[in-house]
Amino acid sequence: MKLPLLLGTLALLPLASPAASIYFENFNAVTTSTNVSLGTLGWNGYYGDSGSIADALTTGSNRSGFLSATTGPNGSPASGYMFAQNVQNAGSVDYFLYTSTSDSGSAWSSLSTSSLTGLSINWKRNGNGFTSGGYYAAIQVGTTWYVSSTNHGTGGTPSLDVMTATWRPLDLQTGAGGHLAIGAGSSTYAELFTNNDPINGFGFFIENLTTSTSGNITIRIDDVNVDAVPEPSASIGLLGMVMLLFLRRR
Repeated sequence: MKLPLLLGTLALLPLASPAASIYFENFNAVTTSTNVSLGTLGWNGYYGDSGSIADALTTGSNRSGFLSATTGPNGSPASGYMFAQNVQNAGSVDYFLYTSTSDSGSAWSSLSTSSLTGLSINWKRNGNGFTSGGYYAAIQVGTTWYVSSTNHGTGGTPSLDVMTATWRPLDLQTGAGGHLAIGAGSSTYAELFTNNDPINGFGFFIENLTTSTSGNITIRIDDVNVDAVPEPSASIGLLGMVMLLFLRRR
């Protein structure tokens, strides 16, 4: 086989797909310095830890939502960002901030979870005074939410490999007598997606957002990105066969 013919043949073969962003949100649609509710950009949230779990509010001792500021979390440009906050002397509290398929776009519904070779969630964050609690990424499989075992309580540019993480169920019951906590047991990615179930949403679980006598404790989140890598095409095997044939003929 002549080299030009080989190159022409290779040009016709599709290569393995690179990582593709299936969701990105920089919250820049928010341009005000006044707290804006999570629902403005298609997110939702709850707060509390026992007794009563309520919808996250933009006002009060425990609040969350969106803001715009002159500087964003961990060097992100002046823009909007998402936050969860515990006002001075308000006691510790848990937060669950999340989005869903309808909010994230059609890419989620067409994602074949069992055939992926890579799936990761990346974001920027900072938090004044947040040192003792837990800070985890969460995904929704079917109607059940799971929280990763990786604590991102430190570091300004967290990244989670969804496929290698261990996942624990999120125990969420709203209203009077409700609770918000990490449940018992754990699962691997393969165990969660045995039936190729779709991911119906993702979010963040913040455990024990503590109080301070000197000021508010705040978690800020920005530039949330989800990358997926599809399974390599079978044409890669064909590429190897063509190259082997060329070498043998040489």
